Amino acid sequence: MDCAVETLAALLAVPSFTKLTIQKLVAGCLSLGVQPEELWQNSRRWKNSKFALSEEQRASWNLFRQRWSLQGYAEYLDQLEVKVIGQKDFPLLLREAPDAPLLLFLQGNSMCLKPPHVAVVGSRTPTRYGQWATQKIVAGLVARDVAIVSGFMVGIDYQSHQVAVKAGGRSVGVLGFGFGQMYPAHLKRAAADFLEKGNLFVTEYPPQTEPRPWQFAARNSIVAGLSAATVIVEAKAKSGSLITAQCALDAGRVVGAVPGPIDSVYSQGTHQLLKQGAVLICSGDDVWHEITDAATDPSNKM
Repeated sequence: MDCAVETLAALLAVPSFTKLTIQKLVAGCLSLGVQPEELWQNSRRWKNSKFALSEEQRASWNLFRQRWSLQGYAEYLDQLEVKVIGQKDFPLLLREAPDAPLLLFLQGNSMCLKPPHVAVVGSRTPTRYGQWATQKIVAGLVARDVAIVSGFMVGIDYQSHQVAVKAGGRSVGVLGFGFGQMYPAHLKRAAADFLEKGNLFVTEYPPQTEPRPWQFAARNSIVAGLSAATVIVEAKAKSGSLITAQCALDAGRVVGAVPGPIDSVYSQGTHQLLKQGAVLICSGDDVWHEITDAATDPSNKM
């Protein structure tokens, strides 16, 4: 881990520090002509008004620095077999995405970051039709060596990973919490099996960061940001999957939706996307053609 990434990883682990806090802190360092890692040794530096830290944040950082040196925290991550990469080592699409994370914590096979990637997401309570559609689409994408990205939650997300793994493909699970805090807890054994079979978990949150509702929206932006296309299989009118679709649109990526029965509540979200111009997806080949066309014609997104 290089020094800059090592420092960012430790700063992210400071309780009460947010992404915005760290961005301001780093900007303040640059304006003073110092490197962020220097603040670890010189406690007077960060009292400068340019950093605008609250009393709570200062106290939190003091306690953290008493417990961890930069090297000590890096060694802790090594013991957990957690790798950290900065933006310069992100896949190109994620690096170009709006509001990209400061860095990513990785567990598992980092070769799964090799593109292309397609996100497949949907309802947490899929119908049999949704499960069948997921199987068909994911298997078709894996046959073209596309890595499947999803949020490793119950429902379509988890099934997307399962199908990819069973088909011998690559899969990336994006978590909205830190390693060691699997949510829901009953997926802990499945997560271990996922890693053992050569797949990858990524998160922007340090180990032991507990799951909080707002973190899953940020997780969705990484799911979409990694992917050349995002496919929504089933979604109610107010589904979290639609947030992922919007993230994909914001990043200028292909958004696809699977049509469903017109009398199903699980078709309401996908049909609304189709009305708005999302690509109608019936197979993995449909997605493949869209992402290859989009690579040559940037206007062909949705």
